[in-house]
Amino acid sequence: MLADDAHSDDSRGTIDDRMHRAERMLSIQGTHHEHLASQIAELTVGIGHLERRIPELMAAGIVAAVSSPATWEAAQKAMQTRARNAAGGWVLGGLRFVVDKLLWAGLALAAVYMLGGWPAIAGVLKLKAAP
Repeated sequence: MLADDAHSDDSRGTIDDRMHRAERMLSIQGTHHEHLASQIAELTVGIGHLERRIPELMAAGIVAAVSSPATWEAAQKAMQTRARNAAGGWVLGGLRFVVDKLLWAGLALAAVYMLGGWPAIAGVLKLKAAP
């Protein structure tokens, strides 16, 4: 039995060894807590700095977005899509139809002008105006 007692004392170590291990664990835990506190303090300062810079960064972002032609092109496309969806497409389709017909009429008058000048245009308009 004495051999068993000696073996169990060896595996656990002496009281001084156990005290040394406990002190070492406490030291490691203390260092760990100090490290965590330091990181929290650094993050708090960094967040405070970022909070102060947010208005400046937002203003710079808005200026960059407004000065970019791509932003205006995207806004134009979005407005056209919204207008087309809101009007159901038929209003813009009707407007496109009218503009198309006016362009064809203008081309026809230009062709008549090239062939006969102002008298030819006056003759065409008289034909159209006659009852």
